[in-house]
Amino acid sequence: GVLYRDRIGDLREAEASFEQAFALDATCTIAAAGLGRIAFEKRNHRAAIEHLEPVLARLDELRTEEAAEVCTSAAESFAELGQPERSLDALKRARDLMPASLPHNERYAAALMRAGMAREAERLYAAIYDRFEERIDTSEKVRLLLARADAQIGAEHARDAVATVRRGLELRPEDPELLAALTRCHEATHDWNEVVNLLQLRARRAADAEQRFDLLVKTGDVFLEKLKDRDAAAQ
Repeated sequence: GVLYRDRIGDLREAEASFEQAFALDATCTIAAAGLGRIAFEKRNHRAAIEHLEPVLARLDELRTEEAAEVCTSAAESFAELGQPERSLDALKRARDLMPASLPHNERYAAALMRAGMAREAERLYAAIYDRFEERIDTSEKVRLLLARADAQIGAEHARDAVATVRRGLELRPEDPELLAALTRCHEATHDWNEVVNLLQLRARRAADAEQRFDLLVKTGDVFLEKLKDRDAAAQ
């Protein structure tokens, strides 16, 4: 089953082999994990959990990489089945199995955000950035800084988020995602003059007319609703 799945790429034959093994021994961890991961690939989340959930209790019987993959697959299936707490726990276990893996760390941090645990996500993103900064490229640094800033806004630490985004702008001064994030930060701090300045800057740099239109409309809304400047809003 493992050879068919990993070396030949024939999931049908892999599934048949795993099913034979599982029929012979229902406690066979490799067979259960194999069937669960194939069910996950087919987006059959109930079948995936039926096989993967028992495996979560005996991950030490698998290679570390496969155990982490089992946790990741189980987490997504739990989420699809409306069990977010179990999904979060599975992602934490994957991260704990492979603490030096950036993707596993990021998945867990993103799950904390989805669970409304912004403060925990903020701390984790800070730790991830400090740990991986020397080993990742500029794009990955910007991605982590953006995620950390969103977590800081969610944790009501918007002024810290401003500093975080500015670190990103030192790496990429004209990055549109960073400028949009900086706008969100100043919205959260109610610094409406900075919001207007950023919206106008982004409108001037907009890649197309529709994007520029949206930014100008938003600028007008801020002038009217926040700064009470009807003339500027109309303009």
